Amino acid sequence: MRCGTITCDCGKVAYVESNKMFINCIDCNKKIDISGLMEMEESEEADDA
Repeated sequence: MRCGTITCDCGKVAYVESNKMFINCIDCNKKIDISGLMEMEESEEADDA
């Protein structure tokens, strides 16, 4: 799972946790590449479940 903070071109800043490589901005719906975000370790994922 990838996690981190992203900033869209529209100015929206959001914290993201996702298994996907792309997400859409919740304000303008622009597709954002999140493949460069750091991978969350399995132990962190298990703690959140």
